[in-house]
Amino acid sequence: DWFDQTKRTIKVQKVEHLSQPESNSFWGFYPGLKPKNKFTGGAIIFNGWVISKQSPSKQIVISYEDKILDTIPVNQLRPGLMKKYPELPEDLKCGFLSSISLLGIPNLAELLVEVVLEDGSKIALSKVYLQVDS
Repeated sequence: DWFDQTKRTIKVQKVEHLSQPESNSFWGFYPGLKPKNKFTGGAIIFNGWVISKQSPSKQIVISYEDKILDTIPVNQLRPGLMKKYPELPEDLKCGFLSSISLLGIPNLAELLVEVVLEDGSKIALSKVYLQVDS
């Protein structure tokens, strides 16, 4: 039942980049999850960043099997990143943060992480492979 699902442990097994973090399209990105991350309570936390070269990043879309689980605004400051990218404005909002419920997903799941840019284009960033233990 629902209460039992909140007790399950969610483990990140693998994060596969579908775009190159540093490329012609991106200064860089980090989906906010890495292998071995563990979460309880039926939810996981995405706390990452993305800096696009072609158009400002508007939102992150997290989906499972073509179903959108959440859209996260890219509206957080990440001052530490500006040391790595001094050519970018210090007040650039490139971070995102959200807790996403995964109640009802199977024991093995694959999430797709995409960025929507202000020009309307959508780019797949990563696939996140999860294992859910009862």
